[in-house]
Parts: sequence; C-alpha cells; structure tokens
Amino acid sequence: MFCFFTLRKSPLLISLLYSFTSFASEVQSVRLSVPFAGIEKPLSITVTKNGEATVNNYPTKWNGRLSVEAFSSPLGLNFDSTLCAAVESKVRLARNNSTPPMMKERILESIRSESSVTIHASSVPFLSTQEFSKMILSAANASGLNLSAVTIVNPIDPNSFEVGLTLSPTALSQFIGDETGLRRQAREIFGAGTLLTGESVGEISALDLACDLKNGDASLTLNIKGTISSQNATRNLLDLESAKSIQARIRARVGEFSSGENALDTRRNAFTAGVVLSEEIKSSAALRISASDRIALFERLFSLTTGSPLALDEAQLVKSLVVPMPGSAPFLGSASLTIKETAP
Repeated sequence: MFCFFTLRKSPLLISLLYSFTSFASEVQSVRLSVPFAGIEKPLSITVTKNGEATVNNYPTKWNGRLSVEAFSSPLGLNFDSTLCAAVESKVRLARNNSTPPMMKERILESIRSESSVTIHASSVPFLSTQEFSKMILSAANASGLNLSAVTIVNPIDPNSFEVGLTLSPTALSQFIGDETGLRRQAREIFGAGTLLTGESVGEISALDLACDLKNGDASLTLNIKGTISSQNATRNLLDLESAKSIQARIRARVGEFSSGENALDTRRNAFTAGVVLSEEIKSSAALRISASDRIALFERLFSLTTGSPLALDEAQLVKSLVVPMPGSAPFLGSASLTIKETAP
C-alpha cells in the first residue's frame, strides 16, 4: 500500500513516499523521500515506530549557497553589478602599463583590503541533527506514525573541513594574483558552525573575489571529512547527574542571552552559548569531554534557532544524552558554493 503526501516547509519541499511493513493497522515504519535544494537525489530516510531514523543515501556531492549579508566599501554603497563593474575598471587600470607603480599599488590595496563583505554560507543542510530531526519528525508523523521525537541512528560525525578555491581564466582575482591570500580570506567565511550546523558567517575584504563569486568566475569547494556512525550501538554523552548539574548552571545564566528575535541576536547568543558551555564544563574538573562531544552537547542544550539555553525536563534530557557510537564508515562530502543572492 502506497501513499503520497506533499508538505511545504520553507525553504524545503518535503515529498513523502511511505509503505506499510505489515498489513496491520498500525504503521511499523515509513520511508521518506526528502529533496533538498542543491542535492541531486532526494534523501531516502527510514523511520521506525520507535523513532529511529536511518538515512539510506547521504550524498557525497551537493551545491551550497553564499549570500551577502552586509557590505561596506569606499568604492560604493551597495554590493551589486554596478559596484563590480567599477572594480573591474580599477583592475584594468592597474594592469595598464602606463599607470604609475604607486597608483597601481594604491588601486590594488583599495580593492583587496579596504572593504568589508559579510558572507553567509549554507553549506551542509543535513549536518544539524537538531533541525534535521525536527524535519524528519514532522514528515514521519504526517505519514502515519505518532512520535514525540526521532533519533538519527547513523548521523554524520564531521571532524574536519578544507576550503578550495577555483578561479576562471577571466576572473578579476587572476589579474591581481596572490591566490594564497585569497584562499586564506575564503576560509574566513567558514568557522565552527560549519561542522556544527552546516551554516556559517564570515567576512572578507577582497572585492575582486566577492565579485568573482557573484559573477560565476569563482567558486568555493567545502570538503567535509568525518565518519557515519554505526546504526545500532549507542552511548551517553554524560552521566545524568553531570548533565543535570551543567544544565542547571547554564539555565541560571539565561540572563546573559539576548531575545533571539533577529539574526544578530542569534549569532551573539551562539557565541555566548559556546563560552558559557565551555566555562561550565571547565568548572566541572572531573569531566573530560572531547571536542566532538562538546559540539553534540551544544546542540542538545541550546536552541539552534535562537542560540538560547533549552528548558529540558529530565526525560527529555535523558533522551538527548543518547548518541550513536562513532562508526567506522568514512565520510567524505564536497559542497560547491557560489553567491546566489544578495541583500538589497
């Protein structure tokens, strides 16, 4: 027996195709087909009536998105085609043999170091287990299950990333050179959030690179390395008493957080959350927590929507502490990113 549902969950369209695993009236499991923007094939996800979700086909290549959040430059008020045309004119002037050397140096300095372009990267849509789990939960319940939570039993456990830069022969950045410096700037777009949620915000000063990304003459490649956890074995991030103690101390510091009503509040809260969690773990001298477990604990104790501490009851806390054992299956994924849209 097959049924087809369509749910709209901005910005993703989730199409659900599921089948009953028995002829009983209770649904035992469902198979979801979940398309993501930038991923060629929908993710196939099996969810059991016990809330265990297995991703059957993690992609190894996909497209991410870069967007300009803020811009400041003596060369123009807005980051748009007019600004990039002005940058191109300056590059051509600097390459002209009749331009005095000191003027060339001044032009290149103005292009590479006097502007500020804040870029948001949406690079790995399925790394945030908190948000990913919410989406799977909503889809699974719409398809016939009745769950209060789901656990992804084979999440990706990322441990490192590398940033690659590709320039076309006609890219403005090719004319100025210093590709090593450009690669260093490109990496500034990505930070801790890249491995935590697949989202990050960074700032570059190279207008030529920003314009090349906008015009399609440059692209960034984000290579993620990690493992796919085993599908059965689980462990606890912390013992319950330690987790309750840390959560209580974090909740006692809720006044240090902003309201989370806008993107700036969220980013500030995310920074504050990282500091608070680090301090509270450090104050518990007996705890020895790895970097990857700190990231996992961060996801479970703080909202990835607002950055504020979550108010978990004991049952929710117990469930959140259970994580899959690190698996032996290696994962290597690659996201290609260019600027698709800009802020007005």
